[in-house]
Amino acid sequence: MNHQSSCWRLCTRVLLILVTVSAVVQACSSEPPKTQKSQMDATNLTALSNEYKALRSVKGHFEGGPEFVKDVDGFNGKKHKTLDALCSSLGVPNTPLSSVVENMGIPDEVQPATQSLDQPAAASLMPGPVLSGAPITSFEEGKPFYAIYHWRGRHDYVWFLFTASGVVEKSGWYNAGE
Repeated sequence: MNHQSSCWRLCTRVLLILVTVSAVVQACSSEPPKTQKSQMDATNLTALSNEYKALRSVKGHFEGGPEFVKDVDGFNGKKHKTLDALCSSLGVPNTPLSSVVENMGIPDEVQPATQSLDQPAAASLMPGPVLSGAPITSFEEGKPFYAIYHWRGRHDYVWFLFTASGVVEKSGWYNAGE
């Protein structure tokens, strides 16, 4: 009896060790499980991205179109709300440029981050760049820059400030009239 009980205890311990090792190996070798929230966030981001890309192609009044288009030009219209949600989702610090471009497309403009040094005093009170002159669509690699996405042309837009390493530092809105 003594031999059987010690054998049983040994087998139980070995089995417990094997189960523990198996669980540790599986946890270390696979992707962390996605939570329901992160799956919903990814689905929501994809929907926002698709919505924005469709609305971006519509030429409203501020983009040189013949008339005011409520969904595109209107305050709290679809384009405004979609841009706002994308700015909230993608404008968090350390979001890579590739994620922003993947979800929003190529920026309408790119401005060097030092651009605010030569701006009017009133404009410098607002965060983000004030656009003047011709649009710039490239930047000097290795330097901080703003990526700008128009809502109503250069009148109102979302901006992302990227660090020299290409990740979001901060983001926000420039609204000329609201």
